[in-house]
Amino acid sequence: MKTDKRQYLGWGARLRLVGRILGVTGIFAALGGLFVLLAIRFDLSIDHLKQALESRHGTAFIATAVLGGGACIAALVLLIELLASLGGSGQRSLIKANAGFQIVLAIAVFGGLNFFSFSAFHRWDLTRDHLFTLPENVANELRKLEGKTTIVVLQKHKSFGQLAPNLDIQEDAELDDDNTKADDSDAATLSAAERKVVEKVKDLVDQFRLLGPQFSVVTLDVDAIDYKEQLKAETAKRPGLKKAIAAAPENSIFFYADDKVETLSADEARRRIAAGRKIFTRKDGDRGVFSYEGNIPRLSFNEFYQLDKSASKAAHPVVDGEPRGNLVLRPQGVEAFARRVLAIQEKKPKVGLLVIHEWLTTKLDEGGQKQFTAYGLRRSLKAHGFDVVDVLLKRWPPREEPTPAAYNVEETEFERLEAELESVEEDLRGLREEREKAEAFLTLFRNSSLADLNKKFRVRVRREIDEEFRQLQIRAVADALMRVEERTSELQKSKRDTEARVKALMSKERAFEDRRVTDVKTKLQRITADCDLLIIPRHTLINTTGRQYINSSIYRLSTEQVEVIKEFMKAGKPVLACVGPNNEEGAPPSLEPLDDFERLLADRGIELGRQTVLFDAESKGFAARQAGNMLGGAAGEIPPVTFPEPPAGKKPNPIAQAMRATARSADQQLEIRLRYPRPLYLMPGVSDKLPFAAELMTTSAAAWNEEQPFPSMRQVGPREVLVNRPRYDATPFDDPKKGTNDEERRGPFTVGLAVESVPPVEWYDKSFAEEREAATLATPFDGGLLAAGLTVSAALGRTPEGGKLLPQTVRKSGRLVVMGQGGLFTGEELSPATEQLLLHSCNWLLKRDERLPREDGEWSYPRIHQDEQQSFLWKYGPFLGLPAFFLYLGLNVLIVRRVR
Repeated sequence: MKTDKRQYLGWGARLRLVGRILGVTGIFAALGGLFVLLAIRFDLSIDHLKQALESRHGTAFIATAVLGGGACIAALVLLIELLASLGGSGQRSLIKANAGFQIVLAIAVFGGLNFFSFSAFHRWDLTRDHLFTLPENVANELRKLEGKTTIVVLQKHKSFGQLAPNLDIQEDAELDDDNTKADDSDAATLSAAERKVVEKVKDLVDQFRLLGPQFSVVTLDVDAIDYKEQLKAETAKRPGLKKAIAAAPENSIFFYADDKVETLSADEARRRIAAGRKIFTRKDGDRGVFSYEGNIPRLSFNEFYQLDKSASKAAHPVVDGEPRGNLVLRPQGVEAFARRVLAIQEKKPKVGLLVIHEWLTTKLDEGGQKQFTAYGLRRSLKAHGFDVVDVLLKRWPPREEPTPAAYNVEETEFERLEAELESVEEDLRGLREEREKAEAFLTLFRNSSLADLNKKFRVRVRREIDEEFRQLQIRAVADALMRVEERTSELQKSKRDTEARVKALMSKERAFEDRRVTDVKTKLQRITADCDLLIIPRHTLINTTGRQYINSSIYRLSTEQVEVIKEFMKAGKPVLACVGPNNEEGAPPSLEPLDDFERLLADRGIELGRQTVLFDAESKGFAARQAGNMLGGAAGEIPPVTFPEPPAGKKPNPIAQAMRATARSADQQLEIRLRYPRPLYLMPGVSDKLPFAAELMTTSAAAWNEEQPFPSMRQVGPREVLVNRPRYDATPFDDPKKGTNDEERRGPFTVGLAVESVPPVEWYDKSFAEEREAATLATPFDGGLLAAGLTVSAALGRTPEGGKLLPQTVRKSGRLVVMGQGGLFTGEELSPATEQLLLHSCNWLLKRDERLPREDGEWSYPRIHQDEQQSFLWKYGPFLGLPAFFLYLGLNVLIVRRVR
């Protein structure tokens, strides 16, 4: 058999191949040496190159040697190639058919692999902690979604990592430069955080797409040139989305279920709205309206990735200890994001606000006292996806004592509209009578003779009635009739509008039916049945010096009302109670709770203090006024509350932890200042049963608890003079109150508590309290046997037939938050810090823990400390090195093919 020598290379061809490869290697080696010399800022003159070679050590020596050696080899090979080309050389012709076949084969392999990849897609997450894989529980929930979901990322460049807009730069010239630098630094941090969050959202949605439902991402930047056009295009067929975007207070992410959009006729849309269904509509040209019935959940950037501005500023200290700063974000978990997607199918949480007067509701009534309104509470909760309903617990008949009641604002509106209709009808009747009289008078003056008119009216008008006077009276009466007609038209329009509003209220069958119910307990049960959370404020002390307070006895609830709240708690539903002090001017504090509601709180393990917390700053003001200063002293503001760290062995309070994370995010202290708060205490043994610290908010140490927070005043001439001021007097050692919660002492005081527990057995078994008291008396005689039996019965229950004992499942665990200040969430607008406290409290109470800011976990830009030379190498090395490497390989392949 003959050997195929078509691909055989002789020794000359082999040497020529090796030479060409060496030449290309020499060229790239010389370029690499030149790059290193440029990076270390080396002078490329001949003298300095000689000095580097003579030194025989260091980076400059190696780079110069590589540069010189590579250049020499390349020059030598180039010289050989020139000599060979002058002497002539043979060149094999390529077989065109073979080359064509290879090209066709490569294209076929390329196309086939791509076609196969579409039908056999698989994704591997090779990160150590599987950072790009959804948790299994989240993935299972998301697989249940059907249809298309659009995720809108809105960049408003506002409030990300901030509690309030930046304050104006101070006028002090010495501070202008520092403030400007701080603002620039904050702006850069916020901008970097926004970009990173948008990137993370897109990465996360890529993971969502693998689950089946189709997700799409839309990014809207309010600073973009085409923002208005893009907004119009994205909201044209998505009713409600434009309104939600406009109402967003900060950088936000919205979730919209596109498959829930319907096209309805205008009449059908009006019918659904009249039926009380909450739908969004948008005109669809002449074909009707687009209709969307459902939620548009919103997630703020901070709820997805919490910006830690404090850590960002302090990150990466250099050698001298000064921080260089770096973007630090704290991931809040994929669950927070996924829950918003799933919330499209859920109803909004409904919060019931139980108050005793319309001034305390969430309505902003022009006739009410705006300092008492809860309008700010409604605004904050509605902006973050809650529904709020007002529930009034008292009726205030004119000149009578208030009576227990249960009704909502819609019923009050109905009664008010009925009164307005009655008033309009009365005015219309008066106008009709006035018109009839004017028409009769006009007819008389027109048809009667002057003699008859003089005979009838001369004495009354005290003058002779002539034709000129008659025409003057006719014109006056005609003008009066015209004004009557105009006023009648206005009243009739007002009547039609009022009747339309009454009809709209009557279409809400539930509210109309509740109006007919007269039993307070039944009615309150029906109103609160739809609520997921109750907020019960008791705003008492406002300003003790000016005697501005609401008597605490007004807040006393009836037995039936308290029973409804108890049943609400027994169902495992949460309550937020804001309870101010019960101290009254000139009276000692009561030893008993104000009403059964306060006893309910005691049953859940929270004791309400009998004093009021006063601050040293207030004491200075009292002293200055007592000295004769009408306006008080120059005392500063009272110190803000703190959110304490947990004691050793306890997990942190979730609300306090969320507030601390919020403060770190904004890199500023949370300014919540409570005047005249009420101290709160835990009952013995309650803390041991809680997995976390119950204390969520405390006052500063510069405070004391006072039984008589009112100063004594005396009238001296035209003004009042302060005679005796509240001051700190330590409780004597021989006083029975010493060592108890009633002891007068210095702060700090707990003014906010959060507990999670099951209601006591007494709420289910009224005889249990008597049995427990008997067990206490019998303990010295039976060794605690009866008490142990009661403990077992508290944890176990019997079957309905009275048979064997089973684990007690009747008592449902519920959450409770108590604040020691009734006016904490009142006002037309809540401060940013107070709003965060409200939102964190409500989310925790509703067991939406994934929405609370977390302090664990951290993401930051991976940074390396580099000097100027290293920065140059890393910046231009990969930029030039990778193309050069592949060019080098390509040239070698070309050389081999040409030689063959």
